[in-house]
Amino acid sequence: DDLVVFILKWFQKYPIFKFRDLYLGGTSYAGHFVPNLAYTLLQCNTESKSLRFNVKGVVAMNKAEMIAFNVSSVVEAKQRQFDLFRTPCDGKFEDLYSGKEVTKIINEVDMCIPLRADFYFTLPEVQKAFHGNRTNLSYQYAGCFEKSGLNYSLADKHIDMLPILKQILEQSVPITIFSGEDDGAVPMIGTLRHVKKLANDMNFNLTKNEAWNHENKVGGWLYKFGDSLTFMSVKGANHHVPFSKPSQALYIFTN
Repeated sequence: DDLVVFILKWFQKYPIFKFRDLYLGGTSYAGHFVPNLAYTLLQCNTESKSLRFNVKGVVAMNKAEMIAFNVSSVVEAKQRQFDLFRTPCDGKFEDLYSGKEVTKIINEVDMCIPLRADFYFTLPEVQKAFHGNRTNLSYQYAGCFEKSGLNYSLADKHIDMLPILKQILEQSVPITIFSGEDDGAVPMIGTLRHVKKLANDMNFNLTKNEAWNHENKVGGWLYKFGDSLTFMSVKGANHHVPFSKPSQALYIFTN
């Protein structure tokens, strides 16, 4: 509901965006709130004659379906690639304030990106640019991670999202679900199985089963069911695809 209110107020302030195509996407827990947002906007279209959201597509990472993501076999799970233990960034805000470059590359992932992001959004000129921290809070910006106090309900986390995804597809809105092949939080194999279940429920036939390429290299594997349901794995990506493979993530969103 908060997201719908935000969009409505955004349209009021910037009416030029009101009639543009709307694509909804996100990673991790966005697999819950993005489909719910899409469904709510589509419901608004049926209930209002004066308002219409031009929802054209949904892109969600692997937490769009929860319970069935768990692999059923421990042996099978051990044969799959999972997130490796990654040494955390040991940089500090003081290093960045002094102009020092803080970087730690582990398995092709810079573990200091969150630190630099927090530092960037703490800069007064940046906060002024996006109209943030209007009450002049004294503490530094911090992302919405575990220590931020942002907690999810365990009950909500285990709600099956297939019924919502099915209703979105029934309104001819295409859905793409992507998953990192090295995801240890939500294994790719469970995600794919659940997508196949959704395709079966919708009576969608498998129309593509092939590798997809990015910058002349294999980016992962693509499964397409019917004309509107797509699953894409991302080679070498962990649970946070845009974080571990940003270029490939951009390719998915733009294609």
